[in-house]
Amino acid sequence: MSEKFNASDNDLVSIIIPAYNTEKYIVKCLKSLQVQTYDNIEVIIVNDGSIDQTQNIISAFIKTDKRFLLINQENAGVSSARNVGINVSTGNYLIFVDSDDYVAPDYVETLLTLMKLGNNELVCADYYKVKNGVVYSHSTDTQNVDILSRNDAIDLLHSDRYFQGYLWNKIFLKEIVTQNYISFDPEIKIWEDMQFCLKYLIHIEKIVYINKPIYFYVNHAESAMNDKSVWNEYTQLKALEDMWKLLKPYNGTFKEYIRNYYANTLASLIGKKTCHNDKIMLCEMEKLHGKLTMKHRLKVYLFKMGLLKYII
Repeated sequence: MSEKFNASDNDLVSIIIPAYNTEKYIVKCLKSLQVQTYDNIEVIIVNDGSIDQTQNIISAFIKTDKRFLLINQENAGVSSARNVGINVSTGNYLIFVDSDDYVAPDYVETLLTLMKLGNNELVCADYYKVKNGVVYSHSTDTQNVDILSRNDAIDLLHSDRYFQGYLWNKIFLKEIVTQNYISFDPEIKIWEDMQFCLKYLIHIEKIVYINKPIYFYVNHAESAMNDKSVWNEYTQLKALEDMWKLLKPYNGTFKEYIRNYYANTLASLIGKKTCHNDKIMLCEMEKLHGKLTMKHRLKVYLFKMGLLKYII
């Protein structure tokens, strides 16, 4: 890639960052975007009601670069924040970055160059994992470029060896998002990214994957994925239900993965106080014909025998 990659006004890339209480990480994230080799970008930071110094840090930073925009909203969740970012974006391309992560200098250039080389509709890339300051390779960096069919790309949404259902290692065409009314469900706090990727994939045909890590995914104790309270809200159940409906016309490993994950999630709720109707939950689970874990098979058996209440 070139040292400095210039572009026309038609190639504006909108980068959307939802931010919530990431005062420890947000500066590194923003600085990594500020020094991109591709500079025709707008960076839309949606502060989702942070109660630490996140808003003040962003406010000071955007004064140094007119390409960065801050939008403040009351806390409504990451899905709502991303929807706001999409609505105010003016670029032809959309990229999503999490405020506690950071990117390689050629992050935007790599994604956009492949998007434009063949009029592709989605480009996915590899990434690094960062834990306790140590950077780990996700897979071998071969820089191979693979052209994928829609079905192959859908199946790779759950493959640990590939790009998976994350938002941040991909570039999307805004036109496809807006024309097909693709958005994030504000009620969903977990798996909203995979749901968005699937909704996008079913409307496109030209997908490319480059086996080159350009994103640094930071795993820390304060992240949403490590917040047990978020998981205990079971908003991922809505995401699973929606994805299962979208996958009805398809066959493949991802469909089976969602079938089984959805069935096991429903089984896990049987007998819990959060489950309003155990029998309805059981009925929905059995309609899926998914493969339950040994633990959940036993739980379902005990429920049917009327013994579950004695061991919970």
